[in-house]
Amino acid sequence: MVRAPSIVACLLAVTASGASAQHGAFLTEPAGCAGRFRYEAGAGALASEPNFLTGAPRTRWDLAVMRGARCLDGAAEFELEWVGAVAASGDPDFGSVADFGDVSVRTKLRIARPRGTRPELALRFAATLPQTSFGNGLDTNTMRFTSQLLATWLRPQVRVHANLGLALVDEALRTHEQRDLLAYGVQAAHPFGEGGGTEAVVESAGQLGDGQPGADARAEFRAGLRHRRGRWTWSAALRRGLLAADGTWGLVAFVSFSPGPSPPQPEPEPAPEATGATR
Repeated sequence: MVRAPSIVACLLAVTASGASAQHGAFLTEPAGCAGRFRYEAGAGALASEPNFLTGAPRTRWDLAVMRGARCLDGAAEFELEWVGAVAASGDPDFGSVADFGDVSVRTKLRIARPRGTRPELALRFAATLPQTSFGNGLDTNTMRFTSQLLATWLRPQVRVHANLGLALVDEALRTHEQRDLLAYGVQAAHPFGEGGGTEAVVESAGQLGDGQPGADARAEFRAGLRHRRGRWTWSAALRRGLLAADGTWGLVAFVSFSPGPSPPQPEPEPAPEATGATR
């Protein structure tokens, strides 16, 4: 099991060289990374999430979620996340319980710049390391791995991000067994307001397939706002679970801070027609 001092040491190592994060209150990942460094902190709650050990509903809390990442020339991103505390309240079998949350490490690599109507493309790999105790059903204490293709379309009135790939999830209740699930995400963000610094965001994301308790198929809908002002970004979303292993309604909120100016982002490659190229 990964101990808290080890987690803190890893976080300090990343943030010492600068940080940039997964995108606040939302799950779907853009193909690019804007900004050199960013720190994020947030929390979320979800009502009536079933305990994977007993099936009994409880309210789940993800508290003190901290992320740090480093974006390199808009083409590669390295991210570390620690859920500082996981808690459950109203569990009919375990009551109110809490523990340290899991650690996740993620890497994103751009494989194609946007060109004309062609989207920006990237590959993303992520692993979640076991930290949360198994006995009270807070989390599975198992390894989880995902690999996804990311695509981003940027238009004046809407930004669309799509993720598709494979999630390998170790089962919690059977040793040496795993589930192979389809990991997906799709998000649309519409800028509005002065300077387009505020976005209305809707998305659905999760893992679909033949799941088992503790390695469940999941899907969630989120709708909310993202607001950028200077080096700060605030985001908040209403959550709605869509499958049996998910809860019902919940909330999530994050704040992000970029400690330094963002580097200029590379311009999209022009479409062949714009350069006079022949077919």
